[in-house]
Amino acid sequence: MKQTRFIRDTPYPFEPGVWWVDENGDFHVAEEPDKSVDHLLLRYLQQVKVVVDNADITITWDAHEVEQDGLFSVLDRLSDCANGIRVNIRCYYNGWLAEEYASRHRAIARIQQIQGHRDVSLIESTYVLDQGLDRIADAHRKIQRGFEIWERTRGRFSVISNDTAAEYLPNILIYRPDQREGKLVFSWVGLQSFSAHTYGRWWAIDALRQTYNDTLGPENRRYVDLTCSAYDLVWETGEPHFAQVRALLTPLAQEPTWICYDRLLTRHTLHDGRPALICLSRPAERIKIPIAGAP
Repeated sequence: MKQTRFIRDTPYPFEPGVWWVDENGDFHVAEEPDKSVDHLLLRYLQQVKVVVDNADITITWDAHEVEQDGLFSVLDRLSDCANGIRVNIRCYYNGWLAEEYASRHRAIARIQQIQGHRDVSLIESTYVLDQGLDRIADAHRKIQRGFEIWERTRGRFSVISNDTAAEYLPNILIYRPDQREGKLVFSWVGLQSFSAHTYGRWWAIDALRQTYNDTLGPENRRYVDLTCSAYDLVWETGEPHFAQVRALLTPLAQEPTWICYDRLLTRHTLHDGRPALICLSRPAERIKIPIAGAP
């Protein structure tokens, strides 16, 4: 049986469990993990949380507050891990950021990059990068599938099969114009859509017949203005629009969170013959936008 080497009675490189790494780089096992103390340990005691199971390592820290020696100790041990381990990083950098890496070397480089910019002021909280339809092949597979459905049907719901509709509808947002307000409002919110996953089930229910701006509140107005700027163009021309988005959002009663996703906008004709705008978004698998203002 393979033996695990230990240093100062701590795991080397890592043993399964929940560990807290202090300012000196020493590992302490959490015998009875209690997430209610995470805020205290991350922010005020400036520690690093490491959760290890058989296939993943999740590293959580506050990029602005962490003691560098503690984080460097984690990276030193991570560099000695076997190939094939998946690394999840979750850090607070002006907002919570979550990323996954199949390579420990890429994860280490990313963590070092973030820490190298931790004192850089945030320049912009939202970036939208137009990709062009020729880049659809690089998008999330569901984005590719959405474009395939639009291209094959030219956006006519009447020729979409029931099986395809059952696959498509849970993942999309549908906007239709409110005749009184002259604005696009939600007429359908798929419960498996990126927005429903990001903002929650109750948001998805309450969003119907509201504009996107009304559902997110004034603190996210900049995000709404930038992400919705392409809506009018797609509505007027009928041409699809593919983009990547990275943004810092402030959900109600929660800390700011970075989101990053691929987005396809298309204009469809629904069964009643009237037009509608459809938004299909999925978490980005290959992001080309840096964290706004820094890495």
